[in-house]
Amino acid sequence: MKFVTTTLWISAATCLLGWFLFGSEATSVLETSLARTRDEVGSKLSHEFRVDQAEVQLKSADEEIARQEKRVAELRVQCRELSDEVGDLKARVDSAETQFVQLDEALARTGGGARPVAYRSRLTPAADLENSLERVALTITASASRLEARNAVLESQQAALDTAEQMLHEIRSRRERVAMAIESSRIDLESVRLLQSANSEDVDASSLAAAEALATELAHELSVEREFMVIRDGASRPADLTTLSSKDAVAQVRNRLDRTPALSSPVAKAERTHSGFSR
Repeated sequence: MKFVTTTLWISAATCLLGWFLFGSEATSVLETSLARTRDEVGSKLSHEFRVDQAEVQLKSADEEIARQEKRVAELRVQCRELSDEVGDLKARVDSAETQFVQLDEALARTGGGARPVAYRSRLTPAADLENSLERVALTITASASRLEARNAVLESQQAALDTAEQMLHEIRSRRERVAMAIESSRIDLESVRLLQSANSEDVDASSLAAAEALATELAHELSVEREFMVIRDGASRPADLTTLSSKDAVAQVRNRLDRTPALSSPVAKAERTHSGFSR
């Protein structure tokens, strides 16, 4: 009971919130959301599941076809029974009409009721013939009216049977086409599986793809490390200038420019010249 109450309160709160957010369009928004959710879920179902779903629906359709077949069978039996009834009524009317004609002819032979006449091997007065004639006439009228009504019912029943049989034929034809389509889809699905297996379309999920991704990532990281070390070495070289002498720097530049060192420097020549004037 507590669970039911809680559920009702949550439902009421949800409805109230939806009304506050969307107003009179809350119902339309809810229906649209449900339809979109249903479509998204349906689109994500596997092909095999959808083929199986179609087969389940086809089995449900077979039950409906069976009900239609039962309906056709009932209509056929009803039409046959009505046809038999109409045949009996028609035979009864024909027999009564024959009897009416015989009575009417016998009554005519009485000379307007003046004398009895032989009817069915018996001398019959005119009054008895008149009574029998009236009774037969009422029987004919009642039977003819009933025959007309049952004929109308039989025509309607036959029309309903024709419609039901036509519908059953169309349903069976559609059922066969759907069954063939489902079978074709299942064959196509198996063909797609074989092609996927042959073409290795699922390579992204294989060990090769994983190794390829790992190797690419590792190569990138090693490149970054190498560039980092180069940058780091370049930053540490200027620190050596503090211990480099001027003569060593000159020698390095000469070596860089591929120049040979001079045999004597200008300073040394100047010293020798200066020492010559001292005499």
